Amino acid sequence: MMMPWPDPSATRVDFVESVLGLYLGPRGPDVFEQGQLLTLLPGGLLTQSAGALTVLLRGQLNGPGRWWGPGNHLMDVPGPVSAGEQGARVWTLSAGSGAGASQILDALMAAEAAEQAASASFLLPPAENPCDHEHPLIRRVADRLQGDSAEASAQAVFAFVQRMPYRFGGWHERASDTLLRGSGVCTAKAHLQVALWRALGFQAGFVEIELPMRVLSLLMPARWVPLMRARVRHYCAAVQLQGQWLVADASFTDEAIAMFVEGDPSLGKHGHASFGAGQPYHPVAGIVGSDPFDVQVLPDLSAALHKRSRFQAHHFEALNTRLDKVHGLHHLWTQRLAPLSWPGRPDPDRHQVHRDDAWSGLHGGSLT
Repeated sequence: MMMPWPDPSATRVDFVESVLGLYLGPRGPDVFEQGQLLTLLPGGLLTQSAGALTVLLRGQLNGPGRWWGPGNHLMDVPGPVSAGEQGARVWTLSAGSGAGASQILDALMAAEAAEQAASASFLLPPAENPCDHEHPLIRRVADRLQGDSAEASAQAVFAFVQRMPYRFGGWHERASDTLLRGSGVCTAKAHLQVALWRALGFQAGFVEIELPMRVLSLLMPARWVPLMRARVRHYCAAVQLQGQWLVADASFTDEAIAMFVEGDPSLGKHGHASFGAGQPYHPVAGIVGSDPFDVQVLPDLSAALHKRSRFQAHHFEALNTRLDKVHGLHHLWTQRLAPLSWPGRPDPDRHQVHRDDAWSGLHGGSLT
């Protein structure tokens, strides 16, 4: 049976854009050459030897109580693992084979730390008051963003949130949570933006619009596109300025906008992120051909907060590898772990016990 995937030569790109490849960085291509490629037919079983590492490059793998998408990796999963209805292409590395084991462990530890941090919001119920504009942190930041005019203050809030990296997942956080995390999906960033505006006394709310997946998918690894719906709900913030409601969509950073334009140059005309009195910034309206001034402003996004995604935290980690790379967010975890296990530490032996403990903790199928 012919698998609907590119020539095997493209698997190197798939590996580099995986979660493990993200944290391996420039070491990724060398590590890739040490492993083996395996193609599974639909329903085919993946046989893993003890301690073997597997990276899913294409398709889907199903295991006991969970599933893995392209770019996820797994190790020592209890119970059988089988390919999904489209089959699967995987990269495997036997335990103890090849060189660079310490580099692989470094990458695994960083990936695990990132996933654990991202998982926090998935463990909590939707926030009862997501737009917590009276929170001390929100008010402190709002005070610092206040300008010498209403327009200047509104623009400062927009610029502050727009610079915050866009990242899939975590849509049901409070605004103060997103402020502390420093990144967020459109819903989370909109809540922060509205909270900051409300803390400054503005009338502010939310706008809902459909976004074609052909556009949003330009931010994610291509191998995820077959698993996506054709259209998704997009949420952004609006503020009342000089008696007029204006959308000011701060979802996407300049780096993310550049990714859009690189994938589809026709989107360039929507790429200049700025707004002011009488001038909304509503790029999705321009993309789908609707009037950027003709909007319905919602007081909250309660319906969106209670939606349930079919994706879990480890799926979102794989979806975010391209975004994390352009924003440099993955360096947060490599730098935090540097004293523990990174090359160049002053005394490697002093940390070996911690490295062994970390290796033990990464077994049991809990990996991304």
